Amino acid sequence: MVSSFYLRVSENDKDFDQDRLRASAKEVQSCHRYCKPAEKRSSQTALVLVEERDLSNCHECQACGRVYKNKSRLLTHFRSHTGERPFECSECGKAFMYKSCLVIHLRTHTGEKPFACDDCGKSFMHKSSLVGHYRSHTGERPHECDKCGKAFKHKSHFLKHLKSHRGGELAKPHECSECGKGFAEKSGLLTHTRFHTNERPFECEECGKAFHLKSGLVRHRRFHIDERPFECAECGKAFHQKSGLKTHTRCHTGEKPFKCTICDKSFCRKSVLEIHQSCHSDAKPFECKECGKAFSRKSVLEKHLKYHTRAGRH
Repeated sequence: MVSSFYLRVSENDKDFDQDRLRASAKEVQSCHRYCKPAEKRSSQTALVLVEERDLSNCHECQACGRVYKNKSRLLTHFRSHTGERPFECSECGKAFMYKSCLVIHLRTHTGEKPFACDDCGKSFMHKSSLVGHYRSHTGERPHECDKCGKAFKHKSHFLKHLKSHRGGELAKPHECSECGKGFAEKSGLLTHTRFHTNERPFECEECGKAFHLKSGLVRHRRFHIDERPFECAECGKAFHQKSGLKTHTRCHTGEKPFKCTICDKSFCRKSVLEIHQSCHSDAKPFECKECGKAFSRKSVLEKHLKYHTRAGRH
C-alpha cells in the first residue's frame, strides 16, 4: 500500500525550514530508497512529494541503517562492513566479496573474452573495454574539458588531462626535509620518506622481495599469478601494469614522446631512446668482468656473456 502527501511551500516564506522538512520526511520513511522527494519548481513555489511505503517486510542494516527488500541483498551488503570475501579463486587464491567479481577475475586465467565488437570482431575481457573500443569506430569523445574544450574517448585520459590545468594551484604545505618535495597531505610525505630511509615494509610472501609502497607489492604479485588487469581498448592485449598499457597504446596513437636532442629522432619508449643515444657517443660503460671487453649497450653485454657461459660448459 502506497500513499502520498504534498507540501507546497512558498520560496519567499521565511518561516520555511528545509531541515525541518527533511526531518519530517525522515520520520515518514527512514530509508532513502523508499522516501522520494520530488521537486517541481515554478517561479514562486516548490512542490515536494513524499511517499509512504510499507516497510514491514524490509531488512535494515544495523551498521549503517540502509534498508533492503530481501535478506539476501542485506547479507551481501553487510560484507562491505565486515570485509568478508567468501568467493576465492582456485587458481591463485585471490578472494572477492561478490561472485560477479570472481567471474570477471577468472577470465585473466582462462583468457576468455566474451565481449566481441560487431564491427571488427575484436574481443575483450571486460564490457567497459568494448565500450571504449567502440569509440574508435564512431569517433565519439564523450569526456570534454570545460576549460579548454578538448575531448577524450576515455574517462581516465580526461582525468589525467584535468591535472594539467590545476598545475601548481594545489597547496603542498608538507615539505620533505631531505629533498624539498612538497605534498598536499602529511600521509603523502610520510610515504615519500621511505625512499630516503629505504624502508620497505611490504614483503612478497612468494619470493621475499620487499617494497616501499603497498601498490608496488600489488603490482609485483601480478607477475606470480600472471594477472593482467590492464586491457587495451583497441586490440584487447592485456598487461600486468598500467605503465605497460600506457606504453603499448603509443603503437596505436603513433605518439613518440622521447626525442633525441642530437638528431631530433623520436621514440615511443625511453629505453629505446637511451639505446639510440649511445650511437652518438663513444662511451662504453658496460664492461665484461671475464675478458674486459666493453660495450655501449647493456643488452649487447648480456648477449656477449652468453658466449662465456657456453664456453665454460665445454
